[in-house]
Amino acid sequence: MIRKIENIEQFNRFFGQPTYHSQVSVCNLADADASLFEPTDFGMYCVVLMEADFGELHLRNSCMRYQAGTAFTMKPGHVMSVSLDPNVRPKGWMLAFRPDLIINTGLGRDFYMFNFFDYEVFEALKLYEGERRIMSNCFNTILTELRAPDDEFTGHMLRLGIGQLLSYCRRFYDRQFDTKKVKASELVRQLDSMLDSYLADGSELPRRFGPPHVAWCSGQFHLSANYFGDVVKHELGITAKEYIQNKITEKAKSLLADPLMPVNNVASRLGFNYPNHFTRFFRNVSLTSFHILTRTNRRTNLYNQGVRARVLWKEDAISAGDRIMVTKNNYFWAEACKELDFIANGDIAVVRRVRHEQEMYGFRFADVILCFPDYDDLELEVKLLLDTLHTDTPALPKEQNDKLFYTVLEDYADITTKRERMKKLKADPYYNALQVKYAYAVTCHKAQGGQWKRVFLDQGYMTEDMLSPDYFRWLYTAFTRATETLYLVNWPKEQIDD
Repeated sequence: MIRKIENIEQFNRFFGQPTYHSQVSVCNLADADASLFEPTDFGMYCVVLMEADFGELHLRNSCMRYQAGTAFTMKPGHVMSVSLDPNVRPKGWMLAFRPDLIINTGLGRDFYMFNFFDYEVFEALKLYEGERRIMSNCFNTILTELRAPDDEFTGHMLRLGIGQLLSYCRRFYDRQFDTKKVKASELVRQLDSMLDSYLADGSELPRRFGPPHVAWCSGQFHLSANYFGDVVKHELGITAKEYIQNKITEKAKSLLADPLMPVNNVASRLGFNYPNHFTRFFRNVSLTSFHILTRTNRRTNLYNQGVRARVLWKEDAISAGDRIMVTKNNYFWAEACKELDFIANGDIAVVRRVRHEQEMYGFRFADVILCFPDYDDLELEVKLLLDTLHTDTPALPKEQNDKLFYTVLEDYADITTKRERMKKLKADPYYNALQVKYAYAVTCHKAQGGQWKRVFLDQGYMTEDMLSPDYFRWLYTAFTRATETLYLVNWPKEQIDD
């Protein structure tokens, strides 16, 4: 029978100690009631530091000897039990905190970094003596704060202490990956060989199990999916999912190179039950590493609209996943962001979420959350000016820019002094809306400084008298944007050597 701990007060009862805070507790395992070690779902996030060998630990579907100098974590839904050695006293620390402690807080937003809560027990931290002392000090710091008089800063200080403890766990896990680097390298080598066998011609595995995925691969190594993913990322610099997707994509490309191989057969061969599932997968993976280059904004617009309508099947003016480019420097939306001085003309962003769209002042706007890949995936909530998405000019044309200026200014007509009116205008979110264009296709001028694995180059209409030194400089810049493959689109036959 599995017992479930309902709250911090019940948790503290097993340790015979008072409840200092309704959402957090730190306890000494030596004070625990023996029944605490029966099969229990603590219903909270827990961090345990073991400072003595005193039995066999069972957590989820795995077990290990309870060894001194080991730390492990649990989350709500995980069931733990310990088979105690006779005449041996437990020794160590246990932190428990309720999930609602971190909701809508900085710690909650950063919690994705602490995916070790899903590691199996045999993947626990093996700590050096100095690391053990650091962990013990963290537990003591949190306990000291718990015992201090409660005030308006208590919750904040507890979250800081917990965040510090979890950050040390993350640091020590990275160290552990480094110390096992030879083993990690061997794991990646075996993974590569295993995927080649899985996808090899004649293999029945894709048809039986579908395309390879992280859970299946990690299971072959008897590792949890999260631990396996962290090992791969630490070794290769990309996620396990990305690595596996790249292998599938490479195999798909080799199969699609055969003109006699129908797409339906390729999809079935790779384990996709339906051809549209395969095309969706291939589209989503491929779009992250290609760019279309043209000579004019008008042609760029045509390509962007075509990619969104016929490849991505997007109908709304802007939607989650859209890749966009800033077309005018903007200082307004970066004012409250210490990591960013301003949003520069040419910056690439990905739309994470579209909150809502509105029409104001004769223009269309959208409130969105943007992610900036070149700034460590920094996220900002901004207002977009949607009208620039389809203009043939690089940004909003002058006449429309003037219209926006004067129509927004009318809202402040009641302000008597010009200086104060202009001050209000410069702080207006509509006037400062970010001007952007779709970034699946860009002009070569906008692409300077960037590189992509695959580049599709369309120079458009050309005549012999247009083959000037400026054209060849443009051509050189365009050709050097590709790191792997350059595709010449609609290219004149007279410029191609067969």
